[in-house]
Amino acid sequence: MSPIERIPFTCTLDCGSRCELVAVVEDGRLVRVDTPPREDSPERPRLIPCVRGRAHRALVGARERVGTPLKRNGPRGSGAFMPISWGEALDEIAGRLQNLAARKAHSALLHITGAGSISGRGFSGASASHRFFSFWGPVTVTVGNMSNHCAGIAAQWMLGGQVPASDRATLLDARLIRLWGKNPAETHMAPNTAHFIAGARDRGARVILIDPRYTDSAILADEWVPIRPGTDAALVAAMAYVMETEGLVDRAFLETHTLGYGPYREYLLGVRDGQPKAPQWAEAISGVPAETIVRLGREYATVKPACLLPGWGPQRTLYGEQAARAFITLACMSGNMGLRGGGVASVG
Repeated sequence: MSPIERIPFTCTLDCGSRCELVAVVEDGRLVRVDTPPREDSPERPRLIPCVRGRAHRALVGARERVGTPLKRNGPRGSGAFMPISWGEALDEIAGRLQNLAARKAHSALLHITGAGSISGRGFSGASASHRFFSFWGPVTVTVGNMSNHCAGIAAQWMLGGQVPASDRATLLDARLIRLWGKNPAETHMAPNTAHFIAGARDRGARVILIDPRYTDSAILADEWVPIRPGTDAALVAAMAYVMETEGLVDRAFLETHTLGYGPYREYLLGVRDGQPKAPQWAEAISGVPAETIVRLGREYATVKPACLLPGWGPQRTLYGEQAARAFITLACMSGNMGLRGGGVASVG
């Protein structure tokens, strides 16, 4: 029997956490996936992988896994493919690239990356392919990304930079956490985020889940508030209306650190369109009862630090950037932006 090998590797199943794993290999076969034993520390927090990460063995040995390049041998859309060797595939790709370059038809090539280890944010595979095609010529690329494009646009408009993010360890300092369309128990950077939310709750923080579905993350929450998909900006506006009309807005923060609140205030009060964004208005749109909206608005304005954790689902819709802008605006109105344990943190 050959010796058992323990090979360290990084999880590349798309969420971006990059959890540390160890492949246990026996006789050339992956028999188990473990977590490397090491101490946790603030400088290098231990990333505990989720069940999805530990399922690498099932993925590696899956019958559906494509083990060789496939070349279409039927009409487009027919689903007809035949297996070819790696040498044949590389030769054909290189030949087509040379042909396009000779005709100066570089833009005929559409360069689009996918998920997993070739996703744009979490791993370096996409960067390597972008680098290659930058040398080759001006190819056609897509605008934005499949994950958080609307949130990124909103962050540029509102903050002048990237999607807001905080060290997940600061969640332990929060007194109120709003999971808004975010499901860390199952998705996106799950291990540490769920861990720190649970730790914050142990320290007395109140956790509220606002989501159309009763997800596994409900186990982390004190309350679940169901909402109709795509109506997040309306719910935020009604909460902001409560804060504005009840004198709960942090005027000092707005006057010192922001520009442009006046037009949004007029929008909330219905100065221009004649429709105040009152809780009753939002109830008809979102399905969240008006009394719940009032309570959510008051609580978010008065409990500090309060952290708003929106997922990427609310911005994956028509005009999704408006929900992302609304989240940032609400954090500024409450004065939570910039507080340790507060603010808006959509990554992590």
